[in-house]
Amino acid sequence: MIACLLIPDLATHIQHQFSETNGQPVILLTHTGKVQAASLVAVQLGVRVGMGKYEAQALCPNAVVLPFNDKPYAEVTEAIGDALQDFSAKIELVPGFWKPSKNKTSQPAYPSGAIYYLDLGKLKRAEALTFAAQIQQTLMAQFGLTSCVGLASGKFTAAAAVRFAQPDAPKLIRLGFERQFLSRLPVSLLPLKKEMNRRLHLLGLHTLGAFALLPKDVVLNQFGKQGRFLHQLAQGKDGRTVAVRMVKPQESFHIVLEGAVEDKTVLESLFQMMGTETAERLKNRNMTTQKLVLRFVLDDGKSLKTERVLREATANAKLIGRMLMRLLSDVEITMGVVEIQVTASELATPVMRQLDLFGTPTLGQNRLSDLLESLTARFGDECFLQVIPLDTDHWLPERRYAFEKAQIA
Repeated sequence: MIACLLIPDLATHIQHQFSETNGQPVILLTHTGKVQAASLVAVQLGVRVGMGKYEAQALCPNAVVLPFNDKPYAEVTEAIGDALQDFSAKIELVPGFWKPSKNKTSQPAYPSGAIYYLDLGKLKRAEALTFAAQIQQTLMAQFGLTSCVGLASGKFTAAAAVRFAQPDAPKLIRLGFERQFLSRLPVSLLPLKKEMNRRLHLLGLHTLGAFALLPKDVVLNQFGKQGRFLHQLAQGKDGRTVAVRMVKPQESFHIVLEGAVEDKTVLESLFQMMGTETAERLKNRNMTTQKLVLRFVLDDGKSLKTERVLREATANAKLIGRMLMRLLSDVEITMGVVEIQVTASELATPVMRQLDLFGTPTLGQNRLSDLLESLTARFGDECFLQVIPLDTDHWLPERRYAFEKAQIA
């Protein structure tokens, strides 16, 4: 059983989180002023991908026009994939408006949405519907996202079924009824190239059922191997498997507070505890982290997020706690916090270093020596001095160190 999960309006959801849109429709523009994505409301009013800014504004005058930034979409779609990992080991994200596919055929069916395929294995009808409902509940609880699910034996039929699904009613196509379900749907649902689409319409083949009735040898002669593959899809035969998603290792710690917390002193003590817990989990996995992501959920439901890349990978509890404090200072919290999530990513195993009893210069020291040699060769050795420690505990600063002419090792 293959599930096609559709999040129909991801663009609006993300832009409402990161921008002051006041619930209005959103139009996202490329650097050239063309429409990259648009809210479903704007699409229903005629806004299309590739359309110019002023034409789009004329069709949807109350829309908020914003420059497109792919970073939050990459992060959110990855986080959704992590959540879906609890339901299936095989999860495939279809490239969307934030990451266009290399095989450009026609305009995307969902210019503001995201599509995932999940391999659910061999499930009975009732089990599959229950599973789909659980997936939708998870996305709503963790991300506040509305989604639809289509269920079928293959990816193409499941993608067609999701068009008829509702957020509260997944659409399931029973095994053996794929061709019957697809027969009345438009042939444009196939991933057709422009020339093949034109030829099918010239031949009067406007539905998948009409295309499926053509003899195999005719399809092969007229459209080649690609045409034969599409002909099989139109018949409901889809042997494509769901790709296995590569999961980046990370450690996440999430707490829900009892009531909204506004006191920064309380938040700081929580961060110390979360830093210690995160470090302990990393040590148990024999891992270090080089990136910390801090996410707050405020009392009004709004989400705040900040992150920091560490200079060196670590699993030290004090250092992680200190970084979390700095992340807290980066965020302006205007109301109470109800949830906190700390995520340690870019994990790696600790690098073991052999202790050197004879003081071999480190890589950094070698670079400094090479630089000093280059500078003295260029400007003369009388231009550079080095600090020599004398009595470092002396109460007079000038007695603690001395300057001498730099010497090249």
